[in-house]
Amino acid sequence: MTSLIIPFSPEAEPKASKHLNFGRAFVCSLAYFGLYMAVFPAQNISVALFEKDSYGELGFYCHASTYLAQGIGSIFCVFLMEKLGNIRSMALGSFLCMIFVVSLLVPAFKSEDLTSDNFFLSDNFVYPLMIFTSIATGVGEGFTQPSAGKFIADCTTEETKGFYFAFFWAFYMGS
Repeated sequence: MTSLIIPFSPEAEPKASKHLNFGRAFVCSLAYFGLYMAVFPAQNISVALFEKDSYGELGFYCHASTYLAQGIGSIFCVFLMEKLGNIRSMALGSFLCMIFVVSLLVPAFKSEDLTSDNFFLSDNFVYPLMIFTSIATGVGEGFTQPSAGKFIADCTTEETKGFYFAFFWAFYMGS
């Protein structure tokens, strides 16, 4: 597999090209901003949504499942990055993160009729679905964070490392 990162040697390159991979770092930062602008608010609003739609404490269980799975996913990310590479690991992790956002549509339909006896809106379906998708999101976040760090590190030089990581972190925290 060929690398998309342009190799950089500060000794061999002129000073003007020290930000050779800035475009790649910018795209990665922007992608994370977009991803987490969808995921974080969805996770936060789910607590209120589930309480309103009579699913009780499900939102808190989802948060706990997500963060537990994130820790586990970040451990296994190392093996995934070796097999798939950084970009594919980030893509897989991002896909897993979006599953939770889409799955919120199922319990949201209950707000139209709180007395519905539809199986797909029942606790027996919604609880396992949301816990499963929360775990998938956590694993996805666990994959994306180390992969993104490695990707940004591969874009930098010793002299630009601090700036690139600060730039990425600003986008991430901005979400």
